[in-house]
Amino acid sequence: MIARQTGAGAAIQNFTLSGNVVTDNTSDGINTKASGAGAQQTISLAAGSGNHINANAGFGAYLSNNGGTVVFNINGNDLSGNTDGAFGTAGPVTVNP
Repeated sequence: MIARQTGAGAAIQNFTLSGNVVTDNTSDGINTKASGAGAQQTISLAAGSGNHINANAGFGAYLSNNGGTVVFNINGNDLSGNTDGAFGTAGPVTVNP
């Protein structure tokens, strides 16, 4: 999954994932970027929903922020076994386990 939010202002992206398997990708399982003042992204893995983001060649999730707001809610879901780790960030990103 790749999501980009590059519009400044009130541009908002919210994703809630439930029961997904994101595995065996040649890069990151999830890759997002917020860029521009006011750009917002919230990615939530629904609690108890059985998301599995693993065995990816990069991070399970890579979240990048350049002037916006990024929040990643893991909610106890499975991000194990990714080559570069469960998640990686660039810029200020809030990660809630």
